[in-house]
Amino acid sequence: MDPTINVNQPIKVIAIFKNNHCYPVKFYYKNQLIIVQEISLQHPTHSGQTICHIFDINDGQTDYRLEFNASSLQWKLIALINV
Repeated sequence: MDPTINVNQPIKVIAIFKNNHCYPVKFYYKNQLIIVQEISLQHPTHSGQTICHIFDINDGQTDYRLEFNASSLQWKLIALINV
């Protein structure tokens, strides 16, 4: 059974920007504050002229995949994985 749950919903994220890089620190999902413990993967993707940054992160219990659209400056929770 695949533990991935596709969410694909906009979320509110608290992030820091340092040395021309963006790092999510906390985000809200279903009115719950999730604190990022580790960023395991970060990579850009292209969709036409739009650049999106994908982050695979975890909070110590669950893995999440976030997307940051560099054009619209919007965040999206793509999926969560219950390990």
